[in-house]
Amino acid sequence: QHYEKGLALTKHRGRRFAQSFFCRHLGNMLHSASEYQKAKQQFKEALTISKEIGDKKGEAISYCSLGAIVQESVGEYMTAKEYLEEALVISKEIGARDVEGISHGNLGRLLQSVGEYEQAKEHYKKAIAISKGIGNKKAEASFYRNLGALFQSTAEYQNAKNATILAILINNEIGNKKEEATCYGDLGTVSKSVGEFQKGKEYHEKALAINKEIGYRIGEGDQYRNLGLLFQSVGQYQKAQEYYEEAFAISKEIGDREGELISCGELGSLFISVGEYQRAKEYHQQAISISREIGNREGEANSNGNLGHVFHSVGEYQQAKEYNEVALAISKETGDRKGEGTLYRSLGIVFISVGEYHKAKLYFDYALAIEKEIGDIEGKRLTCGNLGAVFVAVGEY
Repeated sequence: QHYEKGLALTKHRGRRFAQSFFCRHLGNMLHSASEYQKAKQQFKEALTISKEIGDKKGEAISYCSLGAIVQESVGEYMTAKEYLEEALVISKEIGARDVEGISHGNLGRLLQSVGEYEQAKEHYKKAIAISKGIGNKKAEASFYRNLGALFQSTAEYQNAKNATILAILINNEIGNKKEEATCYGDLGTVSKSVGEFQKGKEYHEKALAINKEIGYRIGEGDQYRNLGLLFQSVGQYQKAQEYYEEAFAISKEIGDREGELISCGELGSLFISVGEYQRAKEYHQQAISISREIGNREGEANSNGNLGHVFHSVGEYQQAKEYNEVALAISKETGDRKGEGTLYRSLGIVFISVGEYHKAKLYFDYALAIEKEIGDIEGKRLTCGNLGAVFVAVGEY
């Protein structure tokens, strides 16, 4: 009788184990399709089952997946951080080095997204060390790529280049063409940042060619957008527009809502640059709609901030203020410190435009405090310049 009971329990546990595995698998598929809410439900179901049957590794993986989806979809920094830290604790406790490495990597991405660069760097280094230790070349390449992107954010361009080249070499070695293409795109972005237009163009075109060769349409769209950014950076706006529109068309064709959102933002910013404010407004409003539809809070904050910039450009300062305040509220709610600093600076600029210099200084001081706290070098440079303009305006030379 005890044997039969034990066998029944084992069979039940086996079924539940398989069920949690398939929930995670389905969650990953939905995540890839930008179906964030549905993916989140699957990961939560997997977590519940894993806890119920005592599958600690499944529990850690589910927490890790939830952390990634919450960060990407709704931008809830604190919730995502809690999930990822729980995954890290469990994976260390049970010795699941693979999950521990991924948890460090995801924490790195999360911290980088809100401008916590030093902490992010430490997590990436730990993730790389673990991946090397267990021989997971694919993960190692991915973390080197993320580290390269971090160095790009902190204007450490040679370090960015070195980390990205390491990622390319590993991806080439293991035959991961998709990631190899993405890394070439990253090298193109580094080249753009240091003013090497021709090199940037070559890297993006190489990335585009690989994506076309393997039939990876999302990657194709990404590289068309990167080429658009490159041409926009040197004032070739017509060419940039063509690339952005090509990317937008691909995203619509394949149902890539995230890609559509990014393309709307980039087209909106392009039209601001050429003074076509009505078209800029339309694209940023479309971006807000897409962000809300797919539950992307970070995208919603960015799009509101961009609309604020449009209204500021045409002298409609009250509306500029309102849109920036909406964006700031979302950034505070989701814990996006970098976004918060940027929006305090944007509001300071609005107050300069209407001659409210005391308020402008107050907002710039808020921005600067955050930028110092998170180590945002570029943000500090911009805010210090804005503070200088305030002091000149009030005669404090």
